Amino acid sequence: MTAARGEQADIVNFQDLSVGILLSFGREQPEEAARGSAFQLAASLAETICAVLKVQSTILIGRPLPRIADLPESLRHLRQAARYRDVQEETQILSLEDLLPSMGREAVPYPFGAEKEVKQAIRMGLPEEAAAAVQSFVEILVQEGGKEMFVQDGALQLLGSIQHAILEAGYQLRGLYGDDDLYAELRGMRDPERMTEWFRVRVIKPYGKALACDKALHQRRLVERAMEYVKENYDSDVSLERCAEDLGTSPFTLSKAFKHIADINFIDYLIQLRIEKAKELLDDTDMKVGEIALQIGYQPSYLNRLFKKLVGVTPGQYRERKANLE
Repeated sequence: MTAARGEQADIVNFQDLSVGILLSFGREQPEEAARGSAFQLAASLAETICAVLKVQSTILIGRPLPRIADLPESLRHLRQAARYRDVQEETQILSLEDLLPSMGREAVPYPFGAEKEVKQAIRMGLPEEAAAAVQSFVEILVQEGGKEMFVQDGALQLLGSIQHAILEAGYQLRGLYGDDDLYAELRGMRDPERMTEWFRVRVIKPYGKALACDKALHQRRLVERAMEYVKENYDSDVSLERCAEDLGTSPFTLSKAFKHIADINFIDYLIQLRIEKAKELLDDTDMKVGEIALQIGYQPSYLNRLFKKLVGVTPGQYRERKANLE
């Protein structure tokens, strides 16, 4: 493209989805003419990239340099200026000379309300809600700030806030992320959608896994304590509500944990335990059926009906059958 225009150019591939084009002009060419040629080339490149590759592109035009030795400093300014691109625009052409006077002076809009929703979801142990809140946060950054610099700086600030909330929840960052440098990973991202997905996969998902493991362990311990409670109190007026109150939890939480861990309802577990105790007393003692019923917390008539329903015979028939077998 530059050869067709009669211009001398050297191309450098930075291997990070960016390319540098160094245009050379004779000393006799006026600076404004050189700038005009650079803008024309930029416009042609932008049109070609959009038509052929169909991707977003930002073209930055640097200042004319009298010496090759000035290139590193100019490249540093160009990379800094690239952060002022509008992430919502498909194609942009930015001039370093136009940007330099305003770089660093613009106020950065930050969605504190959206950040609060993210932290609240983290503290409440709701990873899916946290991921959705991060998406809303990034969308607000894009809508209100637009420039890559503002979006990236806001995302970095959010990362710090999330890590602080995770620490407050009692989790160590090294245990979740090892020695990974999350800030370095995030700094290397430019696309808001990639940032949102990165937060979900790299930051929130490990936290969600840790929460799930701890929740399962907590449920298991709760059910173990409930089972021990039932074994110690089966002969009294045991209920789900009473057990939950004595264990310091809610009936809903205990019922859900019992079903999940033991694969049986709390009341069914209590019934099974009482019936097994009744069998033991029928086998090992001479106690009457009515006495056994009261011993395990049932009225005699109710024990007869329940025993026959679950075992297939009445308590008396069960005892006779066992005696005949012996």
